[in-house]
Amino acid sequence: MVWVERDSGPGILDLAHKPDEYVGVEDMMQSAQVMVLALHELLAG
Repeated sequence: MVWVERDSGPGILDLAHKPDEYVGVEDMMQSAQVMVLALHELLAG
């Protein structure tokens, strides 16, 4: 089973939801991979 922590996700947590927030391409790609694996686990049962 895949577990995703509450504060996980792309980008730098200290910059989240602030005016200068940004997310690097590699961080976004890694986050998408985690979501794919989590959905696969969830849907495959």
